[in-house]
Amino acid sequence: MRLSFDIAIERSHQSTLVLCFVMKLCLIISIFCALVAKSSATSSWIEYRQGTVNIILSVPHGGNEKPSNITDRIDGCKDANDNCVYNKNSTCATNDCDARTSIDSYTKSIANSVYDDLCDLLGNNDKPYFVFNKLHRSKLDVNREVDLGAQGDAQAILAYDTYHDYIIEAKNESGPRGIIFDFHGQSHPPNYMELGYLITKTDLNNEDYDTSSSSIKALVAACNVTGEDILVGPLSFGELLQDEGKDAVPSETNPKPTPGESFYSGGHITKIHGSRDGGQYDAIQLEMPNEERLSAYTNSAGRAAYAEKIANAIYNYYQEFYLSTSC
Repeated sequence: MRLSFDIAIERSHQSTLVLCFVMKLCLIISIFCALVAKSSATSSWIEYRQGTVNIILSVPHGGNEKPSNITDRIDGCKDANDNCVYNKNSTCATNDCDARTSIDSYTKSIANSVYDDLCDLLGNNDKPYFVFNKLHRSKLDVNREVDLGAQGDAQAILAYDTYHDYIIEAKNESGPRGIIFDFHGQSHPPNYMELGYLITKTDLNNEDYDTSSSSIKALVAACNVTGEDILVGPLSFGELLQDEGKDAVPSETNPKPTPGESFYSGGHITKIHGSRDGGQYDAIQLEMPNEERLSAYTNSAGRAAYAEKIANAIYNYYQEFYLSTSC
């Protein structure tokens, strides 16, 4: 009788241990699943088209969507150390911590046409990668650091991370070498496309073509060309646009930005996804002028024609420098 009682107690103890083990295992599995879900979560506000070649088209400021569940971005405040803090506190917001919210109109439609034209030029069912932010810039700016671009909003942060993760995914799939074209719009006269390689206006005007801190540093090294060749030479991207009849700066034809006018030398996407800080993927920021984008100057047919010229220049640049693993 005593033996039966001891056996019953032992079995009960074993059952308790098994139950505890199962409960702990379930907890571990649930935590793991939550972490996987979090790490793989993506935002529907970012459009991604998987490509087959090492060309990535990025369109960060062309979106128009303004969902009410994402709070508006506003100017930031200065902290005690005179640094800008973006905590959406309107009582201390200052223009010194400007959060730009205007979109680059028609950049999506032009980039989309470039995508279609490149598909035709590449043939063999090949296509570039395409990443587009659907959100209005008042909700999200993926071309800034996350504190300024998303300003703490959880949904905006998810969209921000999704955008950059897609670019990284595209680079990893299509690399190691490749090129990103980041589409933007600008209103500086004259009617030139400004090309951003992280080379400043001052350096271009001083004919300082050092590319050691540029977004195309890898290209210069891989192809054994000089900075002058790649920025203002006959095979520079700017001059390939000139060959298509579209003015660009810098280029062999227009090596220097216009005196007294602003010049966009490249933004956050160009900095972190180009080759300035390592890697073999390069990036060029394309600042398209108003005259080629806005309805006050052109129309859908004009934008499509402009896109075709850009696609031709991209294709020729790709053929020259990125078609193979080395030049």
